[in-house]
Amino acid sequence: MPSHPPGMTPAVAAPVVLDAWGGPDHGPVLLLLHGFSDSGPCWADAIERWRQTFSVVTWDARGHGRSPRFTADQLAVGPGALMVADAVTAAEQLAARSGAAIGVVGHSMGGSTAAGLALARPDLVAALVLEDPALPGLPGGPGENQAEWGAEQVRGLQQIAAEPVASLEAARLRHPLWPSSEFDPWLQAKLDSDLGMTANGRILNEDNAFEVARLLAVPTLVVTGTDGVIWHADAVAALRSAAGPQVRVKVLEGADHCVRRTRTEEFHALVDPWLRERLGVR
Repeated sequence: MPSHPPGMTPAVAAPVVLDAWGGPDHGPVLLLLHGFSDSGPCWADAIERWRQTFSVVTWDARGHGRSPRFTADQLAVGPGALMVADAVTAAEQLAARSGAAIGVVGHSMGGSTAAGLALARPDLVAALVLEDPALPGLPGGPGENQAEWGAEQVRGLQQIAAEPVASLEAARLRHPLWPSSEFDPWLQAKLDSDLGMTANGRILNEDNAFEVARLLAVPTLVVTGTDGVIWHADAVAALRSAAGPQVRVKVLEGADHCVRRTRTEEFHALVDPWLRERLGVR
């Protein structure tokens, strides 16, 4: 793989790989934090949309893509806290370079990391979007039976590695509504994921979901769906009850765990104006 695929330039000297995709001069920074076994290029369709307005930066989270693998000691402690620390470092540098707090969008695991960033350093985050975030504390969620969940993910990634062409074609059939530009990056990200990180299932920031929702002090939009999502209907109701005044929750009917991929136009019709307003774009 090239060190920086076409369209990317290095963003900042963070502990993990961050790439700048361009945008208007002096446009507010929008940092995209992907989900488990994805990578920065997996935001391909969203990048094309958002860089018309924002200075878009993606990362490959530690253990993913072109970023460093986790050491045995780091895995023993748990990857979630280290990914939050990586995100804080990246946000500090991006905010210092731009002279303003940044926007952050996190999907699934990336939503957990993004929430941890916003809790640790609310001064760095002007707007936060959490796309079906994987936060501990939900019955049946990925944080409940971590070892079992991790073993299942390892098996899935091993199957993809054994039959990449068939896996890609199966993904296209299974997800007919996804933007076509995101399938090839999806496959590459699966092939690049760190199985060592996956094995124990401890990929999340370990803050309880409802405490996170109560404590978030930055404007936050949680977007989820109704089909195979982490935030099922009862959990959404509990989230709305627990959420502090800065947190808004929106459910897009029929969307699956990758909301922006299965309800792309609806997602952007909701999220983009919300981000523009909070990041000061006229």
